[in-house]
Amino acid sequence: MKPHRATPPAIDLTHAQRGWCAISDLHLSENAPNTLAQFEQFCTTVAVQYDALFILGDLFEYWVGDDAADLNPVAMRVIQAIQRLKASHTMVYFMRGNRDIAIEHAFCQCAGMTLLPDPCLIELPEQRVLISHGDLLCTDDVVYQRQRRFYAHPWVKGLLLKMPLNWRVKLVQHLREKSRQRWLATPEHLRKQRMVEQDVPDSAVKNWQTKYSVNTLVHGHTHRPAQHRHDELTRWVLPDWDLDNPPNRWGYLSYQNKRFDLKRF
Repeated sequence: MKPHRATPPAIDLTHAQRGWCAISDLHLSENAPNTLAQFEQFCTTVAVQYDALFILGDLFEYWVGDDAADLNPVAMRVIQAIQRLKASHTMVYFMRGNRDIAIEHAFCQCAGMTLLPDPCLIELPEQRVLISHGDLLCTDDVVYQRQRRFYAHPWVKGLLLKMPLNWRVKLVQHLREKSRQRWLATPEHLRKQRMVEQDVPDSAVKNWQTKYSVNTLVHGHTHRPAQHRHDELTRWVLPDWDLDNPPNRWGYLSYQNKRFDLKRF
């Protein structure tokens, strides 16, 4: 008996003539004006050259709910940039990250993006590519995976989004500060151990390769951009963006003429 192959939703790009590109982990906020400006420039000068742009999570540093977008100048500038990009005949697809897991269809529809599940397939003429934010692959980080399942549960998300907006903002600020203090209090040898746990193990990659029957995997989250070979599978890790704190960096993955290219700046 042949093993069961999972079939997540797929985006059909078999007829895309200009290819596609992918970005993740921009962590946009009011404290990152240069990174926001770079994203706007990227949309008008780079992404516009492709048939599709995939934003694979953590576009924002945090997200307290779609109902707060109108009060968020950063979100409004992102909406405008994506709307202009879509008007130039580039489709924009968005996948939630751990930082912006509360983004829903309302915001995506306003911006002109299509909300994708995690993971998702891209259908190309010669192969299928599996895309993900990437945190689901960090299976050695058991504590994080437990927390992720909790906050991603529809019941929990629904309950949090029913809270008054100012409560949600204070809760997010409290959780972020608590996480920062916990990291600062972690001894150096345990930090190194945590960094190993927060990466993607070979076992997780092989599991997805078998489960989804793919030979190419693209994800972000880890902030460790690279091309990895896992036997017959190639794994591309997207770069994070930060133009407001040294070392300044940004980048993207492109696919054109049957060729992947990881561009880092």
